[in-house]
Amino acid sequence: MKSPVGPHTLASLAERFGLELVGDGSHQVERVATLADAEPDCITFLANPALRPQLATTRAGAVILQAADAGAQVPVHQVIAP
Repeated sequence: MKSPVGPHTLASLAERFGLELVGDGSHQVERVATLADAEPDCITFLANPALRPQLATTRAGAVILQAADAGAQVPVHQVIAP
């Protein structure tokens, strides 16, 4: 399921919530989606460690990760929570 949130740039989201950005801050996201259902205009997050394998195949524009997961192989922009 996708939920509307934007559009917002990754830089503005990172600044607003005090997160570290790894990637292009000008990339815009418009909604939140699951790792499996995300498209390039979506931001997603890893909340369940059992879903970590989906990081390698997500089509999301960005993924929010905990600092412990920051080294994961993710083919998209990353927003790192402290």
